Amino acid sequence: MREMTAKGSTGMEVLLSTLENLKDLQTTLNILSILVELVSAGGGQRSSFLVAKGGSQILLQLLMNASKESPPNEELMVQIHSVLAKIGPKDKKFGVKARLNRALTIILNLVK
Repeated sequence: MREMTAKGSTGMEVLLSTLENLKDLQTTLNILSILVELVSAGGGQRSSFLVAKGGSQILLQLLMNASKESPPNEELMVQIHSVLAKIGPKDKKFGVKARLNRALTIILNLVK
């Protein structure tokens, strides 16, 4: 975590690193809410930046972890999908990443 807060790291990188390493539900929800706002307000540029910094992979892994809870936290699942819906079109390998993370079934079940 210390490396991410070093000089030269962007706020988005710090948020992604925190999201990747955090286990607290409320803080995770807060970070996801911030990311939804950032990609909604920043359009394609911020979405592309998130993809470039590994955001798709981090979010898909978070989705997998969240789906293992019984029952999954609905708000968390909605927030994760809200960010994925914004950045997915900017990630050329999104489908492959989703398949490799075994997230396709979860995504499709939630759509149903």
